[in-house]
This record gives sequence, structure tokens and C-alpha cells, in this order.
Amino acid sequence: MTGTRTAVDTNIIIDFLNGDAHTINSSSDIEYRYARIKTELKRRGRPIPENDIWIAACAQSAESPLFSRDDHFTEIENLSLVGL
Repeated sequence: MTGTRTAVDTNIIIDFLNGDAHTINSSSDIEYRYARIKTELKRRGRPIPENDIWIAACAQSAESPLFSRDDHFTEIENLSLVGL
């Protein structure tokens, strides 16, 4: 894409390639948030891809911002977004 720039911390990439990246394990909190997000999106007639609902639930549970350029994440309440 012409004119699009993204800042990336290369240390994160190096950690990932070395197998030192952190993962988020599933929990009842994430599962609850997933169900709540999916139900609310369905109620409003604004579905998004299933995997993205899981991603949003993980970000909410970790109380971390989500870095994405996918505008459908704006449909999710109480999700801190960076990059849009």
C-alpha cells in the first residue's frame, strides 16, 4: 500500500522468532467475553469473523489495546483500539 506506514518493535519480532513470545491461554473470562461480544454483535446485526471475536475477547481480558487496521473491530464496545 502506498503511503501506509507501520511502526514495529523489532525486539518483539526477534522474541517471536526465537520462541520467546508470550501467549494468552484460554480462560473462563475469555470465553465469557467471547460469548458476550458474539451475542451483542448478533443482536445488532453486525457480525464479524469468528477468529476476530476471539482476538477481541483476549485483548479485553488482558486489558490490552488491540493493534489493527480492521475497521470491524470498532463494532465491539469496550475494546481499546490502536491503528485505526
